Amino acid sequence: MKENEILLKFLEPSLAVITLNRKEKHNALTIEMMERLCEELEALGESKDLQALIIQGAGLSFCTGLDINEVANPKKIKTMVHLIGKVFLLISQANFITISLVDGKALGGGAGIMLASDFSIVSEKAQIGFPEVQRGLIPAQVAVLLQKKIGGSKLYDLLLLGEIIDGHKALNWGLATDLVASTELHEKAKSLVHALSQASPEAVKVTKRWIMQLHMKDLKKNLEDAQEIYLEGWALKDAREGIEAFLEKRPPVWALKNGHKNSG
Repeated sequence: MKENEILLKFLEPSLAVITLNRKEKHNALTIEMMERLCEELEALGESKDLQALIIQGAGLSFCTGLDINEVANPKKIKTMVHLIGKVFLLISQANFITISLVDGKALGGGAGIMLASDFSIVSEKAQIGFPEVQRGLIPAQVAVLLQKKIGGSKLYDLLLLGEIIDGHKALNWGLATDLVASTELHEKAKSLVHALSQASPEAVKVTKRWIMQLHMKDLKKNLEDAQEIYLEGWALKDAREGIEAFLEKRPPVWALKNGHKNSG
C-alpha cells in the first residue's frame, strides 16, 4: 500500500477526518488499506477527546468497495471479507460520532461504509448501489446494514437488481441524512459537528450505544454469518465468471443460462 492511501487528519482535538486516498482506482479497498483503516479506527477509539470522525473519499468517488483484483485471488478473499466486516463493525460501534461525506460513487463495501456511519451526507452527484449480483457475488454483509435502514421492495431493488440510485433517491429512501451540492459537503459536515458539540459528549456516547443495542445488538454475529454466505457464493462458477467478465470488460455468461449446473 502507498503510504498515503489512508489519510488521518485532526482538524481539532475533538474532530478528525479520514480520507480514502486511492483516487486513481476510485478508492477501491485493498487488504492493506483496510488493515490501516482498522488500525486508525481502533486508535481513534482510545482518544478521550475525539467526538466526531468524518470519512471521505479523494477524487471523483467516495469508495467503490473491495478491489476486484484482490477479490479474484483465492489466497486473499477470506482476509478481505473479514476485514471489510471489521471496518463496518468499528465504524458502527465507535464511541464517537461517524459522518460519511459521499460524493460520486459509493458502491458495494463503499456504500456499506456509508450505511455503517451514524450520519451520511450525500451530494447531488452521488451514485449509491450494490452491484454484487451483477458480478456473480453475494451482497451479504452490506445486506445486514441495509436491512436496518430500509425494507420491502426498496431492499430488493438495491440487492437483487443492483440498482444504482442518486443522492435524491438515497435521501428519500432513508439511506442518507442530508443532500447538498458537492461544494457544500464540508460546510454541512461542520454545521452537523457544531450542532453535536452543543450536546453533552457523555450523553451522546451513551445514547449512541443504546441505539446500537436497540437496532443492531446482533451486528457482530450477523456480519460473521454474512461472511460465510459471501464465501459460499464466491466459490460458485457464476462468481468466477462475473469477476472475470468485469476485469475483461465484457458481459458475463452465467452458467445456468447455458443449461449447466452452477457448482464450485
